Amino acid sequence: MKVNRLAVVIFIVSMLLIAENVLADEIWLKNGDRITGTVKTMEDKVLIFKTPYAGEMSIKWDEITAVTTDSPIEMVLHDDTSFLGSMEPAPEGQVELHLVDETVERFAIDLSEVKAINPTPPDRGLEVKARLNIGVNIETGNTDTEEYDVDGELSLRSEKNRFNLYGEYELDKADGDKTSEKSKGLGKYDRFLTQKFYIYGSTFFETDVKKDLDLRLIPSAGPGYQFYETELTNLSVELGPAYVIERFDESDDDEYMAGQWRINFDHYFFKKIFQFFHFDQGTLSLEDTSDIVIVSRTGIRMPLYKYFNLTAQWNWDWDNSPAPGDDKSDNEYILSVGVQY
Repeated sequence: MKVNRLAVVIFIVSMLLIAENVLADEIWLKNGDRITGTVKTMEDKVLIFKTPYAGEMSIKWDEITAVTTDSPIEMVLHDDTSFLGSMEPAPEGQVELHLVDETVERFAIDLSEVKAINPTPPDRGLEVKARLNIGVNIETGNTDTEEYDVDGELSLRSEKNRFNLYGEYELDKADGDKTSEKSKGLGKYDRFLTQKFYIYGSTFFETDVKKDLDLRLIPSAGPGYQFYETELTNLSVELGPAYVIERFDESDDDEYMAGQWRINFDHYFFKKIFQFFHFDQGTLSLEDTSDIVIVSRTGIRMPLYKYFNLTAQWNWDWDNSPAPGDDKSDNEYILSVGVQY
């Protein structure tokens, strides 16, 4: 089971990393030429088109009769309306756009209406995003049980820098006595070297009284790639070396070198009716490849009113070498209400 999941994660990461080089876009010109390559950007009626044999080419937008793309692009019309989708074959003089969120399956636009494609983002100041979710489950009867779940995230983003803080905490009680307490947290700094490529440094921590885990600390650093960073869609992938420090209450402590992957994805569907999100972090020991720790968070957020939202979330944690007597896998289903800014 663990090998299959690791293989799937490695395959997904590999495919994402090479996707830009495999996919091909096409343009047709008024003189009948057809060129294959990659659509980079279009501003001021000039399309920048990259080919494997001639590098980047500047082509006047008025000389183009059709465009297709194999991956989503951002298109801006002259009325400043913006769309995210892929361009598909259409009658001459038009482009057919297939939207990512599929609110409309596809629609045609005259090429003359297109103001920009993948426009250069304006110089960004400091962007701040924050959210906090709280879930409470209380049962009374023969046994009085209480469960409290809290998670939150803070993100600071500038042109070249990004800083993220994430934390979660759970407390369980039965008849007034604490039965379980655990927490996780991640602090991460990203330095963007290009618009999409960055290097990161991060520290992850975990505690779990029920699993005999006093502290698991994982500092890590390496390269990352931001495939999408828009209002609708965000996708980043990171790979790098890590060092794992584990302290147990009764079991033997451990330290080892490891490799780490991290996938962070979210996307709004149907004009922001709901947002799907998935976070996946895995650590593989370089000394014993059977020693794998995975933290996975998957769910849906639905806006309620102004800054309030409802979150349904599935937490899946896997520790292939747990303390004696503990299970390898933990599953938890959480319904919480939160605020997001």
